[in-house]
Amino acid sequence: MNISEAADAKLLPEFKRQFVEVDGNKILALVDGSGPGLLMLHGDPQTHLCWRNSHRA
Repeated sequence: MNISEAADAKLLPEFKRQFVEVDGNKILALVDGSGPGLLMLHGDPQTHLCWRNSHRA
């Protein structure tokens, strides 16, 4: 397990890491829930971890 996988497992335990293929390109995604997908883009220098509390209402 690399450092990114360890951080995801600790901070986002309910999400599953998987690659999604879009137009022949593989994109690493963290997936949870149901319904249509939602692509959330963060700004530099943030990482995907900036969204970790956004799915909780």
